[in-house]
Amino acid sequence: MRWVLWSTLVGIILTVSQAGANDALTARMLQEMKRRDERIVHMGLSLNGKIRAWSPLGDRKSIAGLARRYHFRFTCNRLATVYEQSVEFFEEIPRRTEPTDPEAADRGFVYNKEGVQFFVFTASERAFHQRGFLNAVLATNRSLYVAPDGKFGLGKAEGYDLGLYPLDDLGRTMTRALQVLLCSGRGYTFVIAPSNATCRERADGLVEIRAEGRASPELPLPTGFFANAPGTERNAVWLLVVDPKADHLVREATLLFSGSEEPFIRIKTSGQLPIRGDATIAKHGEYRLKPVVPYEEVTVEFTQGEWRFSQAFYEEVRRALLNPPDETIIRDYRFSEPPLTFTYRKSAESKTPDTNRSINR
Repeated sequence: MRWVLWSTLVGIILTVSQAGANDALTARMLQEMKRRDERIVHMGLSLNGKIRAWSPLGDRKSIAGLARRYHFRFTCNRLATVYEQSVEFFEEIPRRTEPTDPEAADRGFVYNKEGVQFFVFTASERAFHQRGFLNAVLATNRSLYVAPDGKFGLGKAEGYDLGLYPLDDLGRTMTRALQVLLCSGRGYTFVIAPSNATCRERADGLVEIRAEGRASPELPLPTGFFANAPGTERNAVWLLVVDPKADHLVREATLLFSGSEEPFIRIKTSGQLPIRGDATIAKHGEYRLKPVVPYEEVTVEFTQGEWRFSQAFYEEVRRALLNPPDETIIRDYRFSEPPLTFTYRKSAESKTPDTNRSINR
């Protein structure tokens, strides 16, 4: 009997000790990750790089799913986020559909009188969010043409669309910016709730962390975009793999929803890119959404970074949105759905927009 009691007591002590060790490890890991992420809040972060985006299940008779390469710029601090991406080139050409095909009329495909088919695409996007001020995206649209003889190229005409959104609707303006940030291996303490987080150390030295999604944003990014939505049962859970030997970068991240074992998001990072400010980010990142239409995969290569907010980039994009090109189509979603839509036309003597408002770190 004494032996049984002693064995039980030892088992309890070991269990409690192990739990205490895990709690200490969890606290230490989250503290190290948070210490690096807080640089974004206090100092800001600016990133440049390249993106490859494609949709394996995409429709090749449209342009939406075609593999393409972008160049991007990103800057963020506690008050504002600015993101820009522009298409560098397409890796594939859309499949031409003959004007006589019944599908052409059903899907509203566009042709000229010579039978040349045109595919309109977003050549560049400038997304801007400043707390208490503006949440908007300015898109430049161009067209790719495919002639009956197979020749293709870019159309000369450009069109512009400006979307204005409620200040709290960051999912429609900053989702790609959040993807880029997470592919850097940073920013995860902004999307997880630390209160119920648990972790364990693996034999290879990496640390696995399990945490619920954060319900409220800490940055002007949709950090609550993947968290529990009021009135729903889709509880979000993040599974992270962190490398303490690589400046506590997140090397793998998986987002699951309760009731589903299939990951909704998978992120992997690799390499290290030293940036000004005595910290590193990942050199490469992969972002994959759940394989359903519109399924998209994104790979990111970071070429430059700095722990500061780019005031010059902020001012550049702000001026572009406050003084858009002539004939810009403006869709205002701030007060109603469908949006209020109108065309912006510049007067003969355009007024210079106010650029005195600035963001201080």
